[in-house]
Amino acid sequence: MSFILFFTIKQIFKNKFLTLNLYEQRILLKNRIISHLYLKNCQGIP
Repeated sequence: MSFILFFTIKQIFKNKFLTLNLYEQRILLKNRIISHLYLKNCQGIP
């Protein structure tokens, strides 16, 4: 379920940032993944 949601968000962002160059898209995606993992880890801490 979360994978489908992630893929959908990725498609939306791909369409939204179509005007940006590939390098900027890669940075945005990487930052998004890092922040997502960071929030996930913070929520996992009791």
